[in-house]
Amino acid sequence: MPLSTGFHNYNTMAKTIPPTEAQVTTAVPVPVPVTEAEVIREMFKKYDANNDGVLCRKELAKAFKDWGARIPWWRTRGALCCANANKDGAINHNEWDDLVKFASDLGHTVN
Repeated sequence: MPLSTGFHNYNTMAKTIPPTEAQVTTAVPVPVPVTEAEVIREMFKKYDANNDGVLCRKELAKAFKDWGARIPWWRTRGALCCANANKDGAINHNEWDDLVKFASDLGHTVN
């Protein structure tokens, strides 16, 4: 029977020690999978200048211009025709899903 030398492999022991509370709370969060529609929605929300949940014609035109539309007013007109169900000239929170679908159908994607 081999004799024990009394020495321990500290590298093995370190792996079995549970992390401290500080190590657990400072861990990097795991990103939650997000759908492309949610990302497009968030992109549009950035253009809601007064944070009222409604995108007016001017805010829509700025969004399409910044996203590289060759003729932003035309994209804006198309968005209002497709998504503005109540025909008030702006996209409210009830019409956002249609706006996101319009933008997605145009090929606005997440890189």
